[in-house]
Amino acid sequence: MTSEASLRRPASILLAMHLVALAVIGGFPTPVDRGASPFIGWFVRSVQAAGAPWFSYDWVEFSANVALFVPLGVLGVMVVGRRRWWLAVAGGVATSVVIEAAQWMLLPERFPTPWDVVANTLGAAVGAALGYVVLALRAAGARTGRFGASPDRPVPEQPGQGRPSPW
Repeated sequence: MTSEASLRRPASILLAMHLVALAVIGGFPTPVDRGASPFIGWFVRSVQAAGAPWFSYDWVEFSANVALFVPLGVLGVMVVGRRRWWLAVAGGVATSVVIEAAQWMLLPERFPTPWDVVANTLGAAVGAALGYVVLALRAAGARTGRFGASPDRPVPEQPGQGRPSPW
């Protein structure tokens, strides 16, 4: 079993769970930050007072949307593999468009915007890049024996470490 294949099943399960979480968050009938508004307002004012006047609620919301889609990108790449990394980004775009369209058509208290799609896509792309790097490092480690050791396949000791090697 290849390094990528060994991650496919657990990543698929986690991806399905993440998609359910995104559906719940995106399909919530009222803005999900409604109860946290006083804290978010206080936080934004505190950061602005500390010397970052550019910091705003819009920045917090955009960053939260990016962060929300990073796991989708990471897990997506682990499911489809490095060669088809772009499918994870495309899946992020599609998921975001479906969520925003559903909010626009079905949830009058929600505020879908194109910027949400941009932020979500950015998050999926960042996640896909991270997932790609993780898979590339695992593949390199599998070839060199440096990464991905397990009890049934330990990492061989390097020569010159002062201990006799069992290999």
